Amino acid sequence: MALAFVVSQAAGAHNCHAVTVDHRLRAESASEAAAVERYMRQLGITHETRALHWAAYPPAQRLEEAARAQRYAELSQACCQQGISCVITGHHGGDQAETFLLRLLRHSGVYGLAAMPLQAPLPTARGQDAQVVVRPLLGIAKPQLYALCRRERIPWHEDPSNASADFRRNALRRAIAARELEPRSPIAAPALLRVCAAMQRHRAFINLRLAELLRSAARFDAPTGTVELSASADTGCAGVPRWAANPALRERLLAAAVGWVGCSAAPPELAHLDTFARAIAGNVGCTTGGVTLLPPTTKRGWLLCRQPPRSAEIAAVAGVALGGSALWDNGRLLITVDHRDGSAGAGNRSWSVHSLDDAMRQWHAPIEAHRHWLKGECRLPLPLPPVLAGMPVVCVNGAPVFALGRAVEGALRDVSVSVRSPRSVPFAAGTPEEIVA
Repeated sequence: MALAFVVSQAAGAHNCHAVTVDHRLRAESASEAAAVERYMRQLGITHETRALHWAAYPPAQRLEEAARAQRYAELSQACCQQGISCVITGHHGGDQAETFLLRLLRHSGVYGLAAMPLQAPLPTARGQDAQVVVRPLLGIAKPQLYALCRRERIPWHEDPSNASADFRRNALRRAIAARELEPRSPIAAPALLRVCAAMQRHRAFINLRLAELLRSAARFDAPTGTVELSASADTGCAGVPRWAANPALRERLLAAAVGWVGCSAAPPELAHLDTFARAIAGNVGCTTGGVTLLPPTTKRGWLLCRQPPRSAEIAAVAGVALGGSALWDNGRLLITVDHRDGSAGAGNRSWSVHSLDDAMRQWHAPIEAHRHWLKGECRLPLPLPPVLAGMPVVCVNGAPVFALGRAVEGALRDVSVSVRSPRSVPFAAGTPEEIVA
């Protein structure tokens, strides 16, 4: 509520749109959302409430995580519908201090202990036009926000779940609050925020070096969702690529590449990154965390791709109208099928997308003929088998029109197919710190 007041003053209420996500986990949540709407009208800010619908409530230990994922999905959808590029949230200094302690207890490294950045991509955002989330109150203590609300007569509501002993964050919040009047305490909020700031400076420096390395050593291939890492060794680097010589930079580069291939909202686990690092040191391939690493050859470097799927692992997407798009394989690839000349003439045609393994059961003959045509008459190199296994087969009205990464010869000539990763290349627009500046 304080954030809405501050942003309406700074940016103008006419430039703002407020979204309340009603998680429907408490009986009073609907009335609180209605109270928020009344205050937004008072400020002159347009407002909408988006209520969550749970097929089944998650277990208590995963409740906050599940609610957060649903909340950001709703915010991303609201942004797309309203043409909004920036989401502003009310995370404050107390939230930052709690996040630092939570990650310290999980043995996080520099990136984790830097806690929440001022600006970052919205967790569920996809593509070049992905929305960003900005947290302008991270340097503001919660008592200051209470004081602002009292002075400006801003109404607010206390979430009773903040007092629940079921959540670890609440215990840390109480521990920090108990040291509020002890400025020399190592877990007082100001002390924790100073450490966060130091970690953020380290993260900024690593990101600058990482951006340079990614531009020189990594090739992101959007149509296949794969990443190739240079295998050529630099002099003075003990026979290993420059990006692999420094453990900290190697870990961050692998995290960026593996995260992009896996297309997961959560960063790759440290144990998986360690497995990849050991494989690279031993010059062997490996598979972990849903991503496969293929060792280099004389023609290419290290290759990261999706782990070859099991039979029926990837659900088919069907019934999409011509001209539409669909995210496939848990959002790993964005597929668009359209009329080639952009004209209406689509009729009642619809399209579907399947994994190669599943498609071979239904359309073995045309896909094999397509394979022979590519290798024989066209002399086009096919992607490696592990890469092919994770690539889609697109069918229009029950006939394959796209397979093995290419349009099927002799299929519908008035249809175009686009397949690409929906994720932006890491640091393509600069490092997060440069973007914020």
